Amino acid sequence: MTHVFVLMLIIGGNQVGGQKMYFASIETCNWYASKLTKRYGNHGTIVPEEHKVLAYCKPQYLDTSQVTVYGIE
Repeated sequence: MTHVFVLMLIIGGNQVGGQKMYFASIETCNWYASKLTKRYGNHGTIVPEEHKVLAYCKPQYLDTSQVTVYGIE
């Protein structure tokens, strides 16, 4: 068991399901979160609500032998 960071993605107010991505480093997780939110450009009023994107990294304590964790040697 160890602490990792899970990437959370919300598009148009709905959390995106599917395979979760886990990272050993908060810096790497935040890099991906940053790139995902730049896709549509969330700033300003010209972006419709259904296209607004929010991504963040949440710490989680889990068994790393059961999931793929990016950045673990």
